[in-house]
Amino acid sequence: MKKIDINLEEYQYNYLLSESKKNGKSITKIIRDLINKSMTSKGSDNFDKSFWNIGEDDFTTKSNYGSKSHDDFIYNSLI
Repeated sequence: MKKIDINLEEYQYNYLLSESKKNGKSITKIIRDLINKSMTSKGSDNFDKSFWNIGEDDFTTKSNYGSKSHDDFIYNSLI
């Protein structure tokens, strides 16, 4: 990742702060999410959803066994 400094209008900062408190995310995360959303909606060729972003969506198996017994879950012995 690269670190940058940006100047925001007061209303822009207040919006990000409000979203941060409402969603329990950092302002940095909200900005990255907004950029990614903009890039994917425009079909950017430069967008690479990295392996490290896996799990950031809201998908869940509703199982408490997930990472501890993933082979058993995958091969249906826990279902």
